[in-house]
Amino acid sequence: MRGEIQRVLARQPLGQLGVTPFQGLDLEGMDLASANISSAQFVKDNLTNATFAGSNATAASFSQDTWSNTICPNGVSSTYYVSGCFTPRRYEMSLIIAPKPGSTLSKSPSHFTAEFRLANPGVSVLTGSAAQALAGDHDLRAILAGPGITTQVINCGWNKSASYFTCTFATPPLAQTGTSHNYTITVRVNQGSGFMSAMPIRQAVRVSCTSDALACRSRLICGRAGRYMSMHSGPKIDMVPIRAT
Repeated sequence: MRGEIQRVLARQPLGQLGVTPFQGLDLEGMDLASANISSAQFVKDNLTNATFAGSNATAASFSQDTWSNTICPNGVSSTYYVSGCFTPRRYEMSLIIAPKPGSTLSKSPSHFTAEFRLANPGVSVLTGSAAQALAGDHDLRAILAGPGITTQVINCGWNKSASYFTCTFATPPLAQTGTSHNYTITVRVNQGSGFMSAMPIRQAVRVSCTSDALACRSRLICGRAGRYMSMHSGPKIDMVPIRAT
């Protein structure tokens, strides 16, 4: 069946053959690079690790398919999209304003704030009404977690005058000290298909920590993306690991 699909698509567009939709098929790892899938219908198919790079997908439709590390017609992984190759791009972290890499946060204040910007890839940094709506609709969250503390999940706001998002946490009184205890802030965004981690800044920076405070090190970590049904759980991004020493 898999070989027949590839042979058919090599000859002429699937949409012109009058055949039934691809439905409920296991197309994992299928190589459809440069294939003509114009007007084709994919319904509840497993597209894990399949490649559509360079294919003609004009008027093709996809419904309830499983996307995981699928290569889209433009050569970009489906990981970077909200719900598969033909949906909006996931927002990316474009700038971490605070805590700065290598900065030290005193434990005495009752609260501290994470500040950052998001970008719509290939379009622009998220600002104005779009950013305000994201925060106002409670579609942007930050999660503080680590050993010995109760995980904090808070809604982030939009600082209109400074054009960045802000997330204010209560300083954990029970944060454990020592270089082996790490605390993470994870930013998650709802773009219409549930909350997913914001995509990372594409550079990892490791900085050593100092004592007698909450010390920050900018260390962006991508985990393994899982399968999903028309949505990505996506890689988990630890935006700002922090440490109490």
